[in-house]
Amino acid sequence: MLNIYSRSALALACVIAAACGEPSSGTEPSIIPPPPPPPLCDGESNTERAPLQRLTAVQFLHTLEDLVGEPVHLPVDIPGDDKPLGFYNGASSAGLAHASAYHHAAEWAAPLLAARGAVELRDLTECARGFDASCKRAVIAELGLPIYRRPLTEAEVGEYVMLADAADEGSPAQRLTLVLGAMLQSPAFLHRTELGVLDADVEVSLLDGYGLASRLSYFLWNSMPDEELFAAAAAGELSTVEQVEAQARRMLDDPRCDDMLDDFIVQWLDLETLNQTVKSPRHFPAFDGSLRAAAEEETKRFFRHVFRSGADATLESLLTADYSVLNEELANFYGVEGVSGEEFVVADLPAERSGLLTQVSFLAVNAHPTETSPVLRGRFVRERLFCQPLVPPDNPDDDVDLELPAHVPGQTMRERLSAHQDVAATCFGCHSLMDNIGFGFEAFDGSGAFRMLEEGEPIDTTGEIVGAESVLFDGPIELAEALHQDPLVQSCFATQWFHFAHRRSQTEKDACSLESAMNSFADSGFNIRELMVAITTTDSFRYVRSATQGGV
Repeated sequence: MLNIYSRSALALACVIAAACGEPSSGTEPSIIPPPPPPPLCDGESNTERAPLQRLTAVQFLHTLEDLVGEPVHLPVDIPGDDKPLGFYNGASSAGLAHASAYHHAAEWAAPLLAARGAVELRDLTECARGFDASCKRAVIAELGLPIYRRPLTEAEVGEYVMLADAADEGSPAQRLTLVLGAMLQSPAFLHRTELGVLDADVEVSLLDGYGLASRLSYFLWNSMPDEELFAAAAAGELSTVEQVEAQARRMLDDPRCDDMLDDFIVQWLDLETLNQTVKSPRHFPAFDGSLRAAAEEETKRFFRHVFRSGADATLESLLTADYSVLNEELANFYGVEGVSGEEFVVADLPAERSGLLTQVSFLAVNAHPTETSPVLRGRFVRERLFCQPLVPPDNPDDDVDLELPAHVPGQTMRERLSAHQDVAATCFGCHSLMDNIGFGFEAFDGSGAFRMLEEGEPIDTTGEIVGAESVLFDGPIELAEALHQDPLVQSCFATQWFHFAHRRSQTEKDACSLESAMNSFADSGFNIRELMVAITTTDSFRYVRSATQGGV
């Protein structure tokens, strides 16, 4: 059984704090005895308040596509989103750039939706005599449901009828276009307003069917609910754990979840920066735009393949698989034979590579333009696989040069970093936590290509995972084996998915839900698909805190 507040997790947190919070004497970071873990699951439904969030740029575009039924080619880009926990959310305030983009998007989409509304006009008996009052209400209610992702209230319908009446010189299609353009710029469309049946006497309430349908669809599909989810919401068939689980499994089987998988892996690995990753043509002539694009595609396709591997869709496979999904260009870069053409196929990897952390995308992003970076590679493992953010010391020595010494012929990266740590004792604690992991990747250069020598000498890939119980390893294969078996990595991976699903951090109120999801993850052999299903059945996912207890 996993426990997010396990003593090992707290112990390592204290190591991090001790190592990075104050100057070090140059010795190993000390371990402060952890406090007792707080109580968990008390048998009562609980959840943290859900912040009001705008649709992310990706969710906004996918929702428009699902509404109009065709690909979106907007005349303006939707502004980007904040990434406070390693995943985008729409929590930032919407400025003029957002307002302008939403306006242009509504102008593009409203006529297409109005054309679909013309079909509704023909089908609704209320419209047999023309676009009269009852017809307007029926059409507005019909088309407003998918836009608002819930039924419109009578007051909302009335307001849009008034808007249509104000344009009495226009044709029915023109008036409907005006109404739909207004809907597409409404906060109810632009924000995820997932509400429960709020009760002043109850601290938390079960999300209503439409709120839960929306929460499921934006987690698993990055878009609005489909007809089946809307129908389940209308019929009250999303009220039990079993009903939610059945819908989650159906949705994960749908190809639409591929976009969500791509979104997760790109954000988790910071692959948004891959297109801007610059490498020196003199040092890494093979690293060009074509290889960069192929590397990102490899990681996406590999993650999807692992996810769809049934019982093998595990954290272990993600980190240690002896195969990947390659095209000819990447296969040649890796030294893999038998792959030809632009098509990506599953292929065995050479002995020096396994899993996600030996792919070009990860290795190139976490390196410098002319050389490797054990610091960046080790920091990623520490922060994204152990969930232990590293904070620089508050008061570094004023006379310490924090820049890495320039390359000296004959001196390896390990030697340069070791010498720098000896000079900058303030930096030793944090760097011992990062560099000792990053050294394990030194057999891969700054572009991700395999090498056996550095400065004419065999490369030392030995390293150490410094922690409450330190682990020694040699090279990325042994590192990956140690990582996937580490309880901290296992719990961190589940926490990353919690952040992605909720677009917020966990709090003590989520402890029971997160522990439940992690226990299901462990019981399934750390199956990624089962973890995602488990998250959707937790109280944190299915319940909402009432307005009298701090709002939603």
